Order: sequence, then C-alpha cells, then structure tokens
Amino acid sequence: MNILICGATGRTGQLVTTLALESGHHVTAYVRNELKARAVLPEHSNLRIIRGELEDIPALTRAARGAHAAISTLGQDSLLKNMLRTDFMRRNLPPIVQAVSAAGVPRLVLLSSIGSGASYDSAPLAIKLARHSVMRAIIGDKNAADTLLESGDTQLSYVYAGMLTNSPSSLTPDLLAVHPGQKHLKIAPVPFIPREQVARALLKCATSSDENEANQHWVVRAARG
Repeated sequence: MNILICGATGRTGQLVTTLALESGHHVTAYVRNELKARAVLPEHSNLRIIRGELEDIPALTRAARGAHAAISTLGQDSLLKNMLRTDFMRRNLPPIVQAVSAAGVPRLVLLSSIGSGASYDSAPLAIKLARHSVMRAIIGDKNAADTLLESGDTQLSYVYAGMLTNSPSSLTPDLLAVHPGQKHLKIAPVPFIPREQVARALLKCATSSDENEANQHWVVRAARG
C-alpha cells in the first residue's frame, strides 16, 4: 500500500513511518525540513521524502497522488505560548484534507486528542478539566479546524489519543468507536498511552480493508502487558 504521511518528522510521525516501512508499505513523507527528515527517518528503498509547505496545496496534491491512504500526525506542543493562543491546526489541517481529496486519496486518518471533537462527552473528568483550562486554546484550535474540513470523497477517520509517553511498546492498543453524546467509555481516569501504540493504531486505521472502519471516530485505549 502507498501511504502519505504528514508530520513524519514529529515524534509520533517517525514511529508511524518506521512501522509502515517495516510492514512493507511504500511511504511518502511530505516534510518542511528535508535535512531533518533524512536525519530522523530510516533509510529505506520504499521511503520517498518530498519537501514542501502544507499551505502549498498544489504541491501537496501532487505528492498525494497514487496514495491509497494518508495519515496526519500533526499536533501542537504543550508550550505555554500554545496554551495561551494558537491557530496551528486551523492553518494546516484544511490544506491537507483539501489536497488529499483533490488527489483522490480514499482515506485520511487524523490524529487528535481525547477531549476534542466526538470524544469530549466520553472523556475522563481530568481531561475535561484540562480542556477548559490549560489545554483550552489547543483543544479549541483542534475543534475549530474540524469545522473547516471539506473532505469530498475522502473518508476521514479520527483517532483520539490520551497523554502520550515515550515508553517503548510492541503492543497493539484497542480502538473504541465513539460518537458525540456517548459516555462511560472504559478508559483510564488519566489515559496515558505510549506513542508507539498510537502509531500502531493510526497505521491500522489507514490500512484496514474493512469499510465499516472508515469515516469513524476512535478513542485509542492503551494495551497493558
């Protein structure tokens, strides 16, 4: 399968890229900084690195052509300035959706955070409190970006992750379908999850042949063991 990855040089994006290559997929990494990409991503014959800006929709559309799925791991660092004000996702997510739709990519998987979008009602109390306080600007930006998306024929799948850790893990997490208004989802009160498990969940959503798993909202629950 050919997979386009936006955000491939980020900590989660690096893991998704590596897992996809190890699984035999062909990966196109669309990146701003080619030197960084070549430094942090594995050397592999199935990896194609294309430098470009997310705002350059024609260039991103060309990069996306021929992809069977796309994955966006874009997200904001929890820095003080971003907690006060940010429009990062509003600026960068709509061009990705527009480009993959124009390129005819059938599926786009979007990494998001528990407490945003369809996952809000089922989020633990601690996450809801954070959304309305320290994470208000970042989560608000994610929600505002979602309202701007026009996917056309591209199926959008959202994967809502909890608090990411860098602990190595070879386990595959659970994907729990979620919808607005749903409550009592069985996740930890403070849902920590290894990035590597989130990467596996994103790749699973992108490569699944089950059409019922497309156009869905998923909360990813950490596997224990």
